[in-house]
Amino acid sequence: MNVYMRNMVTTSRPVSPVNEGEDSVADVLLNGRSKTTLQVDELLRFVKHLDSGAEVQGLNKTHDSTLIRIALSSQISGTGVMALKTSVAIAYPFCSTSIIESAVDGNAKLHVLFHAEREEYKQACSVVSKYRLVRLVGAMSNFALFSSLVSFSCLFYAHAISHAT
Repeated sequence: MNVYMRNMVTTSRPVSPVNEGEDSVADVLLNGRSKTTLQVDELLRFVKHLDSGAEVQGLNKTHDSTLIRIALSSQISGTGVMALKTSVAIAYPFCSTSIIESAVDGNAKLHVLFHAEREEYKQACSVVSKYRLVRLVGAMSNFALFSSLVSFSCLFYAHAISHAT
């Protein structure tokens, strides 16, 4: 286990049926690491490129989402914090990101919410469906499918007639 996993706050999830997007016990045993651990490692590696003093403060996992809290170093300024939030939002477009500043000590924390895969898929479909080119390609694909079915039916009918006579 990684060093930062000791201080994480985790919530348990049901063990019985594996929900869509969750790691099965077999996946964790075969691959050695769960999807959540990989998400945390990847996000922390990305944030450390921008703020070398950042460290994971907590992790909350439910059956359909994962919230990762990262404590930022006090060296980073207000514009640097906003630049960090923006770069994380660009790097992880289907995650919700926010910056929380403590009123007590003034330190900023980055909160990143990873949604379930089905939610990401819905968001991606809604984003992609707005592009006119994607709709045009979809319509052309449907037309090609319809015309190939008509052609196949005509050939099948012509073949059946030729053998009947």
